[in-house]
Order: sequence, then structure tokens, then C-alpha cells
Amino acid sequence: MCQTVNFTWKCICIDSSLYYGEYCQYQTNRLQIKQTLTKSFASIAIIAISLTCAFIVFMDVLKYGFHIDPVQIERRQLRKHQRRLARPSIKPKVAVRFQYIS
Repeated sequence: MCQTVNFTWKCICIDSSLYYGEYCQYQTNRLQIKQTLTKSFASIAIIAISLTCAFIVFMDVLKYGFHIDPVQIERRQLRKHQRRLARPSIKPKVAVRFQYIS
């Protein structure tokens, strides 16, 4: 925040942990590190999203273009497992009767 005092400029940095200097024109190391980390994180996120989309497109091309299904075996095993869980287990009902003899 800058203002004139006695015909000269006087600037006061609102957040001195981010900017410093006579006119608050310099960034602190803390702000520079923060900006670098933000850019790095954004770059990594963009790369991860791009790789995920490329993987999905690649799998679709394999499946629908070349009729190759790399996860067919796992899908069958999962369906068998789900059918086993959905099927009620048939257990014979056993009647147990205790008779006490004195």
C-alpha cells in the first residue's frame, strides 16, 4: 500500500512475509518456493490426468479395434466370485435334541 507523505512516496507491504523492498517489488524466498511448488504440482497433475486418459484410449483401441481384451480373465473370475457370494449356501438343517437322563 503506497501513499504520498511530505511529497515523497512511502510504501508499506501489507504482508511482509511475501513481499519486501522500498516499493514492495521483491518477492521473498517463501513466496518463490510456494509458486514453484504450485507450478510443479500442477504439472504433475496434468501429466497424471493425461496418462490416465491415454491408458483408457489405449485399452479401448485394444478391445474394440483389435478385439483383444487384456482383463477378460480377471473379469470372469470376478463374476464367478460375485455369483458365489450371491448364491445362498445350502446347509443341511440338523436337529439336535438333548435328553438328560438322571
